[in-house]
Amino acid sequence: MRLIQKLGLRLLAASFVLAGTLSAAAKDYLVDPSATQTGAAIVYKGRTFIVGETAFSGIWGLLGAGIEENSDVYFNVNAVGSFTISTSNVRLFGRQAFCHETANTRNTSNETQITGTLKIAKGVKGIMINGFTFSGNGQIICNEAGRGSTAVENVEIVYNRFINTTVTAGEGNAIVNLGLAWRPSNSDAAINDPTKWACNQRFVNVTIAHNVFKGKNATGQPNVIQVAGSGGNTSIVDNSFEYGGTSISLFNTCGNFNIDHNRFINVGADAAGKTEKTYTGGYFAIRLYYIGARKVEKADGSVCHNIFDGCQGQSTMFAPIRLFSGNSSETVIAPYGSLAVNHNHFKNKTSYRSSGYNYVFYADEATAENFTVDWRYNHYDQSELCFGMIQPAWETRTGRYFASSSEIFEHTTAASESEGTGTLLDYYGAKTAPDGTYFGGEYPPKTRLKNQTFKANTTITTVVQSFDRDDVTGNFYFMQVMNKQGSNGGGPYYGESPCVVTETAYAGSSFKETQMFLDFAGHGSNMAVLNVNGTCWMFIGGCSGAKGGSTTPTKICILPFVAGATVDVRKNSFTYNGKTYEIKHVNRSMSASYTHPYPSVDRDNNLFVERSRSSAGDYFTVYDLMDVFNNPANAKPIKQLFMKAGSLPIRNSSRDFYNTADKGFKTWSDQGFTISGDYIYTWEGNALDGYEGTPTPTDGKPTMIINVANWRTGEYVYRKAVMKGTVYGSSSDPGPYKLNPGEPEGIKVHRESNGRASLWIGAVNGKSGARQYNVYAYRLKRTNGQGRVYNTHTPARNLNADKSSMSFYSYTADGSSDNIRCSVSPDVRDVHFSVSGDGANAFTVEKTGGDVYNNTHSARVTFRPDGSNYDYNATLRISAPGVNDVLIPLSARTEYSGVENVMTTPTSSEITDYYDINGRHLDAPVRGINIVRHADGSFSKIINR
Repeated sequence: MRLIQKLGLRLLAASFVLAGTLSAAAKDYLVDPSATQTGAAIVYKGRTFIVGETAFSGIWGLLGAGIEENSDVYFNVNAVGSFTISTSNVRLFGRQAFCHETANTRNTSNETQITGTLKIAKGVKGIMINGFTFSGNGQIICNEAGRGSTAVENVEIVYNRFINTTVTAGEGNAIVNLGLAWRPSNSDAAINDPTKWACNQRFVNVTIAHNVFKGKNATGQPNVIQVAGSGGNTSIVDNSFEYGGTSISLFNTCGNFNIDHNRFINVGADAAGKTEKTYTGGYFAIRLYYIGARKVEKADGSVCHNIFDGCQGQSTMFAPIRLFSGNSSETVIAPYGSLAVNHNHFKNKTSYRSSGYNYVFYADEATAENFTVDWRYNHYDQSELCFGMIQPAWETRTGRYFASSSEIFEHTTAASESEGTGTLLDYYGAKTAPDGTYFGGEYPPKTRLKNQTFKANTTITTVVQSFDRDDVTGNFYFMQVMNKQGSNGGGPYYGESPCVVTETAYAGSSFKETQMFLDFAGHGSNMAVLNVNGTCWMFIGGCSGAKGGSTTPTKICILPFVAGATVDVRKNSFTYNGKTYEIKHVNRSMSASYTHPYPSVDRDNNLFVERSRSSAGDYFTVYDLMDVFNNPANAKPIKQLFMKAGSLPIRNSSRDFYNTADKGFKTWSDQGFTISGDYIYTWEGNALDGYEGTPTPTDGKPTMIINVANWRTGEYVYRKAVMKGTVYGSSSDPGPYKLNPGEPEGIKVHRESNGRASLWIGAVNGKSGARQYNVYAYRLKRTNGQGRVYNTHTPARNLNADKSSMSFYSYTADGSSDNIRCSVSPDVRDVHFSVSGDGANAFTVEKTGGDVYNNTHSARVTFRPDGSNYDYNATLRISAPGVNDVLIPLSARTEYSGVENVMTTPTSSEITDYYDINGRHLDAPVRGINIVRHADGSFSKIINR
């Protein structure tokens, strides 16, 4: 007993008895209609309950006797009416606790029904509601919580079903109703003083997960989840919502929140099938109302990996997701914080505004300012789905952003090709639709982009090699190489011909051109620009071994455009007019065998891509754009795409020349590339007279081909030629310029002022000495206000695990762990692990990583017996948007099932291990009950006071 005495522990003789098994709770309680004979023992789920002490025939008998803190309450009943929980740290378990309908681990014929109001009293800390079915008037409600001591903390509502509700619809009467919405007054006191925000921090740490909500396809439905005044961490994860009222309403939220891995089906859909003009119903999937109130406490949240199928949204905006912070009829208090809306799937949305904007997310422009929304990487089945009015972190103003990450500009190769294949390119013609056929409707005024001809300074007669546009200022930038040395208005230059970058700005009724000269730069297949805090930065290939313009750069260079300056891009800075400017160099990501690194950027999706090439094909390495800009020497790649030379040769073109001469990707000269969301576009071809040994056209037309690949999935989507005479011209149809058509040069995707993306291609026309550079724009094809997305190229998604089942064994309460790994097709963007089933309480799962290059994800499953059984069974559910769940049976056995055989006196004085009352191994004894193991293998219980 020397060690016990040294630790100050007192060993108690048999002064108490733990009935049946070991539990984490102070007491286990049972509500069971058979608990009628006082003193009788009832065994339920491996636990022994005594009628009148821990077992009661109804909930009111239990409440009358009183529930101790840190208790578990089991309901082995068919139905329960209304009751209130006012004791902290209580877990309520229905018959289907930890059983998930979506994971097929739930027996819906053996439910514990709650048909009344389950009320949580103010000030309760720690409440779990697990495994019930709420039907009829069944709801969970807490409308009395306040700040400080009356706040409700650590709420978990998990593994429940909510069906066939008759709950009355109305403000503040949701099916899960935590708090009443609070509308601020427009006063300095309300804005600046947190104590005036009566809602703030009323609910701290709320989890609502693994539930199923099934509403009715009818009007007048109650809202589903309302949380008003939450702080800390608010997590609404892995739930299913079908029909019903507004699915999720977060009012006055601060702190962190995540709404992830949920399924929204037909939420807000019009049951009567009314048209837009008469439609007055509808509900949101997600409503964010006065969250992150400025000057009080910010809200940072995520809405990620959700599926929105057939969801419409309220009012004339028809947006399933609504951010509201006041408008002309209510107090405006701008939100403070950020929101990530990524990797969601929006599909089957048919209602849209008469103006053609088909919103999936909407905020009032004035109130959304400075609240940043990251809208990238979502998947859409319509190109016209739109985020409106949002401000990404990398933008300086709010705007509309139409589907970008997963839509594709698909070419037609002949006029007879069906338009039913998906989103098609449509050459800009007359202005016939409100989406605008003019260049953004503003630059240059009333001048169609297709008719705009750009001419560099008359002393520079070489062909433009690449172009880009600064989306902030609207200025164009063109890369050329000087064909002779000379001053050209001020020089000076190095001994050989340098590259020249021409900035073309529209000023009043004319264009103004300024130029910058670059030595040891690359004039070849791509350059790009990016406006950062009012400065236009150029991304170019550079640092070649040759002076002047070179087509063999060795690294990417980033430098600001400074009109009139002459720069050696190999250096780290340059000085012009007494001011010094930085030159950034991006470290190479590919081996030396891949040459010619060139850049492109996607401002919309904050992406940067570097292309390197070899005779075998081209590598495209994708990065976070601002990571490259801020950390050019240490930026980490997101993913790499290899496009193999010779892929997808054209064989079914209406132009016979292609069918025989084209040998697939890289048959013709590289003429530019760009990245837009999930897709990389490359532009190749040459003029009528051929180039560097490639076939010379025999039909009087140049060669212009666009390749498209999905860098996320690794799929080469298509290779098709531009076949419009108004672009390429021909001897019989010379196009608008009446000159010999030349070669393609440059390709970009840019966003118009109305929010729609356009694919721009550059092409050179004219004979030598009379060159003209032309930019043509294509828009997404639309029909009746809807755009179509080309989805037929998408391969079948799949998810596979390396184990079909997992078994565990543990001699003690320490438990054991095992790893599982799953492989996915490249377009499965996230994998979610969860455990459900009757024995789920004894298992935990932790995601341990993923390899984006090899498309794998891994997790560790840990089993720790909770003292209820010798044998445990549960199900590991592996899920991801767009694929079927993978269900892995979990089984475990232990020799340790509780403390019914724990001795009151040890047979040995030497203590070797300590365990808590739940059987978990301890590094040191804790206050209260401890289980100890002695050197001879025996166990005893002690109390550390």
